[in-house]
Amino acid sequence: GTLLAPLAFRDLPAIVMRGDILRVTITAPGRASVRLQDRTTGEGWATRELAVSPATGTAAVTLGPLRGDLSLVVTDGRARSDTAVVRVADRPFVGGVTMRAVYPTYLGRAAETLPVGEPVVIPRGTALDIAGRASTPLAAVGLAHGRDSVALRADGRAFGGRFAPGATATWSWFARGTHAAVQDVPAPVDVTVVPDSAPQAEILAPRADTLVASFDTVTVQAAASDDHGLARVELHAWRPGPGGTRVETTQRLAADAGAAWAGNALVDLAGRQLRAGDALHVTLVAVDNSPWAQRAVSRELLLEIPSLDERRAIARAAADSAVTAVQRAAANEQSLQQRTSEMARERMNHPVDHPEDGPAGRQAPPHPLSYESAEKAQGLAREQQDLANRVRELQHAAQQLQEQLRQAGALDSALSRQLREAQQMLHDALTPAL
Repeated sequence: GTLLAPLAFRDLPAIVMRGDILRVTITAPGRASVRLQDRTTGEGWATRELAVSPATGTAAVTLGPLRGDLSLVVTDGRARSDTAVVRVADRPFVGGVTMRAVYPTYLGRAAETLPVGEPVVIPRGTALDIAGRASTPLAAVGLAHGRDSVALRADGRAFGGRFAPGATATWSWFARGTHAAVQDVPAPVDVTVVPDSAPQAEILAPRADTLVASFDTVTVQAAASDDHGLARVELHAWRPGPGGTRVETTQRLAADAGAAWAGNALVDLAGRQLRAGDALHVTLVAVDNSPWAQRAVSRELLLEIPSLDERRAIARAAADSAVTAVQRAAANEQSLQQRTSEMARERMNHPVDHPEDGPAGRQAPPHPLSYESAEKAQGLAREQQDLANRVRELQHAAQQLQEQLRQAGALDSALSRQLREAQQMLHDALTPAL
């Protein structure tokens, strides 16, 4: 008869997972049917008759779920195939995962082991050291989120690597063995990345934009803070330059200042070439010690040089205020003089008879003050001293105001006369009796 092609199994896998279904295809050209004999380890042989398709010359059957290694033999009654064995392996899995958080250096925080299976909450910049094992040799293993993925180093059944999440996300595991993908993997890792807080910077005083003279030195009171630490604190000042440029200076106030800093900075306006109508823009800048060097900028303080008209208006207001203060001081002086005189007369008008000193009715020296009168006298003395000090302060302030107006070129004849009158009133108020 005609020699037929040998019986054979087509694309039979060498290994399948326990519980899988196996599709067996047999090539048997020229046959109408074949008998398939299969045997699971530990069980007897089973025989099943299969029809062969005339068009393809093949027969097929589905076996499973498989419980153990499977031996297969096919025969047409005259010839037999070789025995084929399909190995059944336990389903591979990835497990034994450990995670260790390595925090950024600037936090000064020791690394620590994190519980697996719980949400991970870490500061920004923290790296996760991950390790684990699989039940089968691995070709690839890692974590994925959307289009992003992190491959870990596979070494046989062990794996490990470092992963630095940049944002809050849920990362899913993936793994592939040498023959197929590993389906049994750990639960996804929920990672919450807590961003580092930006520092704060504030100018405390002056509280509002201030009019100054071009030769003044202004004290700026400022404060800065950060939740972990300040790398530096600076005072930036700039003024408009020629052609729309900016002439800027930076004054370093502190470095490595810890979590909080407060202090004063002196802004010397002399030498900055500020003219009437110009303004110096001042801000406080704080930079934290994180790897991202986050900055905070305070409100902008304007130190404005007034125009000539503004200077004269300010000078008139200051002179009016000085005159009012002088008038108030003069009135206080008159009141004090009157009360002092009344107390002196009250003491002199209370004579005391001293029989042992001479005839009755002889007037003795004034008697010592009673407790109440002594307290009143001390109070008057304190008021007199305070008034004298206040008058001297007003004299000094009037002299300073006159000098500043002269330097600013705002001292006209009317202002000069007004200031002279105020100084004369102060001189008259400071009497020898006071």
